[in-house]
Amino acid sequence: MNKNLKIKRHYINTISIEEILKDIINWQLDNKINELYNQQQADIVASNNIEGSN
Repeated sequence: MNKNLKIKRHYINTISIEEILKDIINWQLDNKINELYNQQQADIVASNNIEGSN
């Protein structure tokens, strides 16, 4: 019974760590996507300004 309880606790802890890691990875990916999107928008604005000045 005690061994079974330890296995269950380990399983629960493992799932928690996996969920936390998934959240961190998703958070980092969201940050990178936002960064790339913002850079793309800035590039578009800069490109439009160059075209407009010609």
